[in-house]
Amino acid sequence: MIVNTLVHSLLDLALPPGCVCCGTPTERDAAGLAVCPACREGLAAAAATPFCRRCGRTVGPYGSCGHCSRHSPPFQAAVRAGPYDSPLGAMIRALKYRDGLHTLPLLADLVSARLHQANLLAEIDLVTFVPLHWRRCWRRGFNQASLLARAVRRRGGATAQVVRLLSRTRDTPPQVGLSATARRENVRGAFRVRRPEQVKGRRILLMDDVMTTGATVGECARVLRRAGAAQVAVAVAAVAESGPMAVASGAAVG
Repeated sequence: MIVNTLVHSLLDLALPPGCVCCGTPTERDAAGLAVCPACREGLAAAAATPFCRRCGRTVGPYGSCGHCSRHSPPFQAAVRAGPYDSPLGAMIRALKYRDGLHTLPLLADLVSARLHQANLLAEIDLVTFVPLHWRRCWRRGFNQASLLARAVRRRGGATAQVVRLLSRTRDTPPQVGLSATARRENVRGAFRVRRPEQVKGRRILLMDDVMTTGATVGECARVLRRAGAAQVAVAVAAVAESGPMAVASGAAVG
């Protein structure tokens, strides 16, 4: 162990690690994570952005959410580490598209902190995640939502087990560029509960990497509630507000 630590320290001196958010050479912190000062500031600002505790969308300084007043979501609570238009977005893109598994610990810690603030980890029976269709999972090699759920459970100290409760019945087209209505239609009927007896009467935490309009997590929550779940809460790493910015960033997943 001491030898490994010494070797890593010498390697860092010779070749400083890149920031997990932007790639800039920087030093590791006490936890072994490399985050440059600028991105630390960006993550702190992202965490300070107020959001609706019901749907996860960014709200004004008074915390009122116009969307929830018009459309009540099918889940009971939502937390996020911050907005996608922040260093979080770069970390998620690295995780999904550039073999950036090194971003998982920090993403998990940020989501776990939000869950502890909302006291949600103590109020759930099971943790699950939005499933990928098997073809997409095979092409990517992993389901980032599953990896995030397991990392949050492990690093956040949750006692609830991570269980694959849902499966995807069809390979839906990408949500990027679709309107909110088209997104809902795109995922309607795309999920099913694998074993309803695991769901009935349970309080479930549903995890995904990014939420835009909430269509995907909303459909998953409806399916879980129809199968008898007592309640469903949602946790995501980031929320990409719908609009040109979300579409241009490639973040618009659901």
